[in-house]
Amino acid sequence: MLFTGDAVSNVRGRTRCGVFNTDPARARAAFRRLAALPVETVVFGHGDPIAAGASAALRAAAEQAGQA
Repeated sequence: MLFTGDAVSNVRGRTRCGVFNTDPARARAAFRRLAALPVETVVFGHGDPIAAGASAALRAAAEQAGQA
């Protein structure tokens, strides 16, 4: 299980790099690192959790955003 805090959000079905940051490059790097973790469940500071297949969902979101 991964708790992302504000590093990644999942609002209205859109998983993306957190918007609450002052350094976008570091935020994208953190997103890439989190997306590489082997987790089944991810819980976000903002938005609905992903209860199954979280690793694949995070990787897909990072790739779609051009961040992987």
